[in-house]
Amino acid sequence: MKIDLNAVKRNLEMLKCLEHNENPKISTSNDNISFSCCCDTFKQKIELKSKELLQIESRKMIENEMKKIFKKWFYT
Repeated sequence: MKIDLNAVKRNLEMLKCLEHNENPKISTSNDNISFSCCCDTFKQKIELKSKELLQIESRKMIENEMKKIFKKWFYT
């Protein structure tokens, strides 16, 4: 069971700083995600958005695992 960090990375890389018109630089390794931004304001927005996206991906992962468990129970 792993969270799809690449999906989070792709979503974050599409965002642009309204002030500087730059995209964040996102990197993932193992179970970590890190980012660098052009300014602190944009970094705070990216941090909030990353938390939201990680919650969504976590929910998807849990739902998929639950489906697998229920399939085993009902179809074995």
